[in-house]
Amino acid sequence: MINAFPTHGDRFRSAWLKHPVFKDWLSRCKDSDDKAYCTVCNKELCAGKSELMRHQKGKKHQKSMEKSGFGTGTVFRSRCDINIKSSDHSDLSTVLDEHGISHVLHIVDLRSDTVTQPCREMKSAMVSAALGDDAFTEDPTVKTLEVKVATLLEKEAALFVPSGTMANLVCVMAHCWHRGSEVIVGDKSHINISAKGGMAQIGGIHHHTIKNKPDGTFSLDEVQSIVRNNNDNWSSQFLVCVENTHNMVGGKALPIHWMDELGSVCSQLDVLVHCDGARLMNAAVALGTNPARLVQSCDSVSLCLNKGLGTPMGSVIAGGKDFISRATKIRKILGGGLHQAGFVAAAGMWALDHQVPKLSADHAHARAIAQCVHEEHSSAITVDLKSVQTNIALLHCDNIRVDAKKLCQRLASVTDTESDELEEQVVVMMMPVTDTSVRFMTHCDVRKDDVKAVIKKLRYVIQEYDNMMYLEYKVAT
Repeated sequence: MINAFPTHGDRFRSAWLKHPVFKDWLSRCKDSDDKAYCTVCNKELCAGKSELMRHQKGKKHQKSMEKSGFGTGTVFRSRCDINIKSSDHSDLSTVLDEHGISHVLHIVDLRSDTVTQPCREMKSAMVSAALGDDAFTEDPTVKTLEVKVATLLEKEAALFVPSGTMANLVCVMAHCWHRGSEVIVGDKSHINISAKGGMAQIGGIHHHTIKNKPDGTFSLDEVQSIVRNNNDNWSSQFLVCVENTHNMVGGKALPIHWMDELGSVCSQLDVLVHCDGARLMNAAVALGTNPARLVQSCDSVSLCLNKGLGTPMGSVIAGGKDFISRATKIRKILGGGLHQAGFVAAAGMWALDHQVPKLSADHAHARAIAQCVHEEHSSAITVDLKSVQTNIALLHCDNIRVDAKKLCQRLASVTDTESDELEEQVVVMMMPVTDTSVRFMTHCDVRKDDVKAVIKKLRYVIQEYDNMMYLEYKVAT
């Protein structure tokens, strides 16, 4: 089994017949899979890779090749000369083992929609972008992007920041000026789980978690019971944060009617609403509406240009003019001011124009992969097909035959038997998010042939576990 570079057992492999080193002289022995045949030397050989390479390099074989009119000047590259690129499927990376035999790995990275590479057109837009010093608000491309996002989300103003995590922190701190303020957040939200407690560490802001439901929402009755700003013993609540789409519940798009109800409740309570809209465009596409409709009840929103849209970095926050004025000061405090930032902003504008219309394909790819798991009717690895709405899906493990970590390790490895049966060496990278849940995300670098390879790989691995051919029990310590 391999994790990075494949190896071969001592038996004949059909893939060798296509390799330029072997294709002119190697043949399969009809009587045995552990035997090969040299048609030039008229000799039966052991099918081990070492024996075949030794025979190919032998003087007798080379003389026979010369007499037969074949050239022998094959040049092999070393492993360090190979650059594996999962996004370039027109020229899949060739990897050589220690004996000089080349193998092809089809690597599909589904760990996140942030692993994408800028395409040629995006790079061209970045290189040709007009630049200025954004610290003096003089970068024309940044200003154009900010106006574009503010218009898109129907907010008064917008501000470019380096990352999504910083965008949310800037928004929380801009709303909660007073140290000791309290923010209500979902217990599975990115702000609560994956932001290193930035609002507490840096802003002196307390967070009150509320249980997320399976669809990413939470109880509005509980929100009303929490907000007690007239109680001197309680921290004052100034803000409620939501996430759309919601990552950790499988990329769910928050229902529009619930967002409207949340806005109404918070307005009555005199509490503001912030939307972590890292994947807001995915939510808009999934719900068939414009993104402004999803955040019309929100006082601020962050939109990530990297997640799902393929840019190298950057987010934009939007809200009222006074809010953006405060946010600009907070960005400075956090060290988030960039000078000639237009080259990154240009990537964001290109993505909004060209990648957003393609998000539905990402959603279709995620559903196709989930559908294949569902159709296997496995008891070891399952998926809730109804929950797959966007580009994120969760696979669930039974934690007896396989847990989340082991499943990810298996998908990222290739066995000799698998390679023979699938006639392809597929490495699929996913991420364990709990002991029993594995997350995968499709994105703009995932093509139809990648989806087909992932489906083929998943079917094979699931059948391994269901047939108990690759069974791994927990070993008690």
